[in-house]
Amino acid sequence: MKVIESHQFYLAISMVDLVSWQGDGDDDLEVRKEIQAVIDLMGLDVDIRHMHEKYFFQLKVGQGDVYAFVNEHQPENVLAIDMYRGLTDQLDIVSIFVRSAPKTAVLVRAQLRGLFDAASCQVIYKEASVLPELQKLLDVSNYPFTLAESGYKQSLIVRRCG
Repeated sequence: MKVIESHQFYLAISMVDLVSWQGDGDDDLEVRKEIQAVIDLMGLDVDIRHMHEKYFFQLKVGQGDVYAFVNEHQPENVLAIDMYRGLTDQLDIVSIFVRSAPKTAVLVRAQLRGLFDAASCQVIYKEASVLPELQKLLDVSNYPFTLAESGYKQSLIVRRCG
């Protein structure tokens, strides 16, 4: 019997778990190697440092959009981050969705699993051949989406890479 391979992944972890601190200054951080490896394997151009800065220094609580990074040459390679800051979220949880080409999925899976296992806040880890949450998140007809708790109209911002 053939095993159905996972090509889609969903993680909910703290935004702080995407970086490592190397000192006491605001700029003394570097992107965790696992998420950077995923970005590189999928041929994407995602600046996690910028996303981290945006989340903590530009977004207000009750706001935050979905950012989807799509490889132009391999559109099956997608990384999406839901950066909504919940009104009562004290752990700075973000949702990260990945859809990987079959040829890189095994490597991507290992990196994502490593990222999740090392995270200080391990909320959700899912993998499947098809994730309904990812399909819904990337469906442009769902936007703008009004979030009930804050009334914020969330947008889907798509960035083409590669």
